Amino acid sequence: MAACPLLDDLFSWAAQQPTGNFIAVICNLATNQSTFQGRDKNLVSYAEGTLNYHPGGWIIIEGLNLYLPPTFTGSLTQYFSDRRYTTAPTSFDNYPFDANNTDPLNLSISGSSGSYSVSIQSPKWGFTQGFMPQCEAGVIYGTVDNVELLVISLCNRRSEPPPP
Repeated sequence: MAACPLLDDLFSWAAQQPTGNFIAVICNLATNQSTFQGRDKNLVSYAEGTLNYHPGGWIIIEGLNLYLPPTFTGSLTQYFSDRRYTTAPTSFDNYPFDANNTDPLNLSISGSSGSYSVSIQSPKWGFTQGFMPQCEAGVIYGTVDNVELLVISLCNRRSEPPPP
């Protein structure tokens, strides 16, 4: 498995923040599919939102000690290139990524140095997809089912104490 210094750095930074702080990062996700639902079609999506940090720890379930790895998780708003926006019903002008026709998307990145996973879940359509991320050129990327390329960028880290 390829190393992912970008995620190593992010998780190391989050673990060093004061206990009890609200720790988050802005997430942007882009996808590209050349085949969609068995049809040749170029489908591009863009999603954005905030991922919140949850430190790893041990829990006990039915007498078993289980370790939950540290995780960044959150909800994104996903926009689609095939959901077009028109200025008027009879207009010839139309544009991709209709802001009034989006889907929610849940994303989590979990793991520790050298072993991360990304999970994407659609509350609307009921599917979950996952991949082992790779990092290059300041972004995280991976493929799902060899038909979809996903690229994730993370920015604007923040660590804030809880309100008084």
